[in-house]
Amino acid sequence: MISLNTTELKSALSKVCKCAKNDKAAPLTQLLHICTIDEHTLEFTTTDERNIFSYYIFDEVNRFEPFDVCILVDQITKLVSKFTSPKTELFLSESENELKLNGDGLYTISIPIDAEGNKIK
Repeated sequence: MISLNTTELKSALSKVCKCAKNDKAAPLTQLLHICTIDEHTLEFTTTDERNIFSYYIFDEVNRFEPFDVCILVDQITKLVSKFTSPKTELFLSESENELKLNGDGLYTISIPIDAEGNKIK
């Protein structure tokens, strides 16, 4: 689980979503990779096919376990933009097929899978 300031999360998502091309013909441009670098650093990475854009949040992150997930950038951006709670928690479901967000309530985002049924990384 990761706990962080909602304002910082909104800021990070607004910056990385500008870089994501979100082109259905190029599915990679629809994805956002979120991972922990260390106990207090969270990395957000996306692409527009030509450039890879990474944004880091330092010191505002409390990580309780390693975290690494790819999700659709539009889904998380639209959801988090409506949060008003001061803190947001991100964690994977027990089956690790869903990303759960706890902010103003508990929300679930499905993790995309490839043609073989594996999580996209």
